[in-house]
Amino acid sequence: RLLHQGSNTVMWPMWFFETFSQASGDPIGKTQKNLEGTAKFTDAPDVEGFKLIKQWVDDGILSKDSLSVDQDGMRAAFAAGKSAMYYGGTWEIPSLQTSVKDFKWGVFAFPKMDGTPGAPGHGGGADNGICVAWSIPPEKLDAAIKFIEYLTRPDVATLYLAPEQPIAASIKGVPQVDDA
Repeated sequence: RLLHQGSNTVMWPMWFFETFSQASGDPIGKTQKNLEGTAKFTDAPDVEGFKLIKQWVDDGILSKDSLSVDQDGMRAAFAAGKSAMYYGGTWEIPSLQTSVKDFKWGVFAFPKMDGTPGAPGHGGGADNGICVAWSIPPEKLDAAIKFIEYLTRPDVATLYLAPEQPIAASIKGVPQVDDA
């Protein structure tokens, strides 16, 4: 079974945006309408996204124990062979490389859910995405853009991305892990 760090509530949106992307067929447009107030999170595609998560539980793939497990418990169960898989991201690779000793592990993309109009798509983009808030005062925008430019220089980005050992990097020049 798959075990998720469900007691860490901020990690559940990863599941929702994966399933919502497929259920809606237009995750960006639909989310924008939700946030503008011209659509609701209770509309059919949003509800279907949650139903698809429930389907993982109903089908016996996602363990109900996930609700009481944190990140350390999820990782430990997998490393001990008590969980067949877990949902994470590139940030999990360093932990896997140090804790899993008795078997070979691999990674795969979130699967396509049957009967959904949308394509699988991760909800957010590259790890450590950087953006400017819409509410930033105009007099601070130039400084914010300069700071983002600094953070996205390959030599600087490598400092904060390298410890995560990314399997894909959105900044050219940042080292990637090829043996994940």
